[in-house]
Amino acid sequence: MGHTNGLPILKRPGRRIPQWVSVIINKKIKKGVREVDALNHLKDNVLYYAQMEDTWDAGLLRSGLLGQNKKDSVTWSDGARECLIILRAHYRASELKTYQITSRFQEIIDQARVQYRVRLRERRIQKRAWRKQQLINEMEGKLAGIQKEWKATKAQKVPPIRSTHSNRDNVGS
Repeated sequence: MGHTNGLPILKRPGRRIPQWVSVIINKKIKKGVREVDALNHLKDNVLYYAQMEDTWDAGLLRSGLLGQNKKDSVTWSDGARECLIILRAHYRASELKTYQITSRFQEIIDQARVQYRVRLRERRIQKRAWRKQQLINEMEGKLAGIQKEWKATKAQKVPPIRSTHSNRDNVGS
């Protein structure tokens, strides 16, 4: 597997994941938790207090204690919402970057897996060829021994074998 929960991990086939990878995963998880906590804090607290500040400013404006500035129509809530949008965009960009790294790592892993399978196949072919060559050498050795025996028996002039039962040969005549 090339990733764990969207976290890039370069795991090679047949090898265990090193200890330092566990440390990186823990850091990534803690960073993700901090991001979620920051967004929740922004939504729950900052946005709430910004709305309260806007309510206070509206009350001051109605009572005439605050002069209205026509150019300044931005509220505290607008700033908090913009901060929330920017933060979400930043976290999303970070997440996309992580997934891009993960896909690059996955490509490396896939290439390594293909190369590993090719090496295995080549080793099997070489091993099979070596075994065949060993068998051929063994058979050639046996054949050479048989040929030597054959030549030795041919070299000895062995008289032809005659049958002691000559009646059997003449039975049909």
